[in-house]
Amino acid sequence: MNAFIIVRVRGNCETRQTVEDTLCQLHLNRKHNCTIVQDTPQMKGKIMSAKDYITWGPATPEAVALLLEKRGVLVGSKKLTQESVASLGTKFKTLPQLAEAIASGEIRLSAIKGLKPLFRLNPPRKGFGSIKTPMPKGALGSRKEILSLLKAMV
Repeated sequence: MNAFIIVRVRGNCETRQTVEDTLCQLHLNRKHNCTIVQDTPQMKGKIMSAKDYITWGPATPEAVALLLEKRGVLVGSKKLTQESVASLGTKFKTLPQLAEAIASGEIRLSAIKGLKPLFRLNPPRKGFGSIKTPMPKGALGSRKEILSLLKAMV
């Protein structure tokens, strides 16, 4: 089982309540928030119901490590560091091991006590392109490679 990285692209103006509820369940309350979810039929259904507001792609260990290192936040607004990974109460003692486990679907973000299940990103340098049209011309929908977008937003 793999995982997806999901980034909210559009804001909440004129959003249907059902879509807004789905985005809240995915921890995507604000624009430019990002999360990592498992590849399950339930999550795919949530992604499809919110597809006009998000972009997503497969979670690679490199992309997950980038998010954890640059934007990982512990409860209490403390930055995630190599030392704090060992104290999270998981069997993973380094950041690359944790990133590999999250990308492969071995562990979920919500299962890690003390780690916030979302990443707050900046707007992408040089912009999204269009946030009203799907990939490949716009920013919405499924991406084969989400790492380039994450590098522009971290």
